[in-house]
Amino acid sequence: MAEGIKTAYVKTPDGKVIELDHSYLGVTKADFKGMSGNLSNIVASNEIQYTYAEPAKPTLTLTAVRAGSKLIAALTGKKKAGNSNLYVDGDTLPLVGVAVVVPNIGRDSDHLYVMPKCRASVQSVSLSTNTDSKRTMVYDQITFNANYDDEIGGLMADGDIETGSAATELQAFGWSAPQQDTGDFKDDTSGSSTKPVASSTH
Repeated sequence: MAEGIKTAYVKTPDGKVIELDHSYLGVTKADFKGMSGNLSNIVASNEIQYTYAEPAKPTLTLTAVRAGSKLIAALTGKKKAGNSNLYVDGDTLPLVGVAVVVPNIGRDSDHLYVMPKCRASVQSVSLSTNTDSKRTMVYDQITFNANYDDEIGGLMADGDIETGSAATELQAFGWSAPQQDTGDFKDDTSGSSTKPVASSTH
């Protein structure tokens, strides 16, 4: 049994592998859906004669605290809007990759989920104002749709691995060594009254 999220990696179109570490304030949620195809029955003569699986359609919705506009643009194919610092949708969705590592409870191992080839998009952003008692954080939510990968012979793969060996496992798929500390979050060490920092709202 696995618990929580240890870390996540994304592979950009130019082949860089980025760890969503503290410099991105980490990952809060990873929702996988469609990992296996829905089961359908063939019914005849008032009996279920056969059950078959429809094609799998794996998707992952990854919630990062502060992925930032630059990384999101690279993953989703966005381009600069004129000479501004804003982005608009590009003409194509690039091939990217994503992996999520979770620790196994009571065992010296991790569990790795990987979509070596996928397309990514940001489909919605939910914004709300602060109240007098609570600050409202705006997280970055990226959705990945798996594409068939010849290297693994499928859409996605997962399994138990040795603790801390995720980067080595990913290199078996041709991924480069992960880059760390590439995000733009900086700890505020100016005083003890540090305030929470909301992520960019694109």
